Amino acid sequence: MPTILLVDDDEPIRLLITAICSRLNVTVEWAGDGEIALSMLRRRRYDAVLLDLMLPKQNGFEILREVRSFAPDLLARTIIITAASDATLRDFDGGGTLVLLRKPFDIADLMDALVACTGCDAPPPPRRISAYTAHAPVVTNP
Repeated sequence: MPTILLVDDDEPIRLLITAICSRLNVTVEWAGDGEIALSMLRRRRYDAVLLDLMLPKQNGFEILREVRSFAPDLLARTIIITAASDATLRDFDGGGTLVLLRKPFDIADLMDALVACTGCDAPPPPRRISAYTAHAPVVTNP
């Protein structure tokens, strides 16, 4: 089962992403700030990283610079999730990361990126039942 590192200081986002990952059979470890994230990245090899850019202690840009020095192959399996302004991102080219998703992000886009990074199987789409189908009377032959 793939394991990812989720780096975000926003607990509701961590809970949402953890729930999404559980549907994909992906294990999530998380860090709430940049210093803890770098420590975890140096200790263990992850299948992918989901990284917020605006973090306490050490921001995502600094984390990307560090990762480039000790695990450059991990950059291609890094998904950036951020609410950073256009001005903040103006000179940012992605740093070799897979994708940048703006908060609020589309869950389908996140799932696609996770599948691409980890090689996990995408779950089937949820079955949609129309109101008509759900309440249609059952007709039997007399």
